[in-house]
Amino acid sequence: MRPNIVFIITDNQSPWTLGCYGNDEIRTPNCDRLASEGVRFTNSMCVNPVCSPNRATYMTGLTPSQHGVHNWLGGEKPDAQVGPGSPTRATRVV
Repeated sequence: MRPNIVFIITDNQSPWTLGCYGNDEIRTPNCDRLASEGVRFTNSMCVNPVCSPNRATYMTGLTPSQHGVHNWLGGEKPDAQVGPGSPTRATRVV
């Protein structure tokens, strides 16, 4: 049986902004519940700190220099998109 994997990415959210990582001033009950019932990462890296290039990397498995998205979509390349011929991470996993 294939596992069901849900991958959630939140924009511009460092670990220090979540209750599950020790912040007791910011209320994040939904993220905290997901963290307590799922997998929580304590060591990771991000290929690009901007949302669109990072998401394109997760979807394709390619780096920004390979997929061409270097800024948020609508920024430097308003028409930049991952083309229909590009392999996606989901295709590779399955």
